[in-house]
Amino acid sequence: MQQFHFALLLALEGATIDVFSALDMILFFLFWELTLPPIFFFLSGLWGIGPKRRSAAMMYTLFMLFGGVPLLFAIILLAINHAVDMNVVIPQTYPSACWYCRKRSCRITSNSDFLLLLFGFAVKAPIIPFHTWLPTAALAGPTQITALLVGLKLVQYQSCGLVIIGIASLNMQGIQGAIFQLFNFTLVASSLMLVAGFIQHRLGSTEAIHLGCLAKVMPRLTSFYFIFVLASIGIPGTNALPAKLLLIMGALTAHPSLGITAPAGVLSAAYMLSFTRRAFFVRIIQSAVNQAQDLRPRELALLCVPALLILVFGFFPNNVLKLNQKTAAAGLFRLVDQPALESIKIEGLTARS
Repeated sequence: MQQFHFALLLALEGATIDVFSALDMILFFLFWELTLPPIFFFLSGLWGIGPKRRSAAMMYTLFMLFGGVPLLFAIILLAINHAVDMNVVIPQTYPSACWYCRKRSCRITSNSDFLLLLFGFAVKAPIIPFHTWLPTAALAGPTQITALLVGLKLVQYQSCGLVIIGIASLNMQGIQGAIFQLFNFTLVASSLMLVAGFIQHRLGSTEAIHLGCLAKVMPRLTSFYFIFVLASIGIPGTNALPAKLLLIMGALTAHPSLGITAPAGVLSAAYMLSFTRRAFFVRIIQSAVNQAQDLRPRELALLCVPALLILVFGFFPNNVLKLNQKTAAAGLFRLVDQPALESIKIEGLTARS
């Protein structure tokens, strides 16, 4: 059974890598759907946690299949649209006219593709109101799968909203901030889930009512937990602050009214700090907490890696932004029209139109 467990884990990781490295839409869709069987086994009765593990596995599978249908139709429409465009002969001496004619002829199809892609990714991301499957799956899954699953999804809906706002701003600040924030969220969310897994392994629960005064019993685990929580909130010195600043700057430049509402996401600090107080500083109620062991050396080494990355990218964000500058420019090239791009000038971390 242990060999089957690791075989499924490797299959899931392989399919996940293929999702991000696929250069073909069909392969992208195929590998994304191939992640379903391993996760179903992990969430179901084999290694799932709690009485609702089977229903969580079924709920996850149905949601993913439901979200895959519009994605498949969108891919088919894109293929048909591309085939039609290839049969249209337009003089190459007028590239702007070529772009303009293609835009007008494909306006209806492009709108349909956009809506289908938006709906499909809204389910798989997940975006409210299609987010209900993820908390259920996270609670029912084993630690290693939950860390992988949550790290690949936009679980923190405040971050999800900021990323969408950044992409919709259609400028370099917004696109770079969105890419940076997606990287930050994967790093922080996976680390927090590992911390939750360590607590689950020692105490058998992660609910605040079963915890209490963990800061006294497990000071090393508490220290790492605070680093990850502060990074999630966006405290200065962590990697989330420059990403959120870029997102807000991009939103204010493109949509001032929407940019003003973006900082409201800091309200996420309220529920995170409330849970922290109840779980780490309230007096001990359960006797098992007194006997809990702090981080072992291998667990300490595992958490040191994301903690160092959070601090390094927080104090030196230019290292990441220089890497994703070309990616952001390429994405912006596909999102806006050719004439508008000619007026964009990239200077460091900013772009002026």
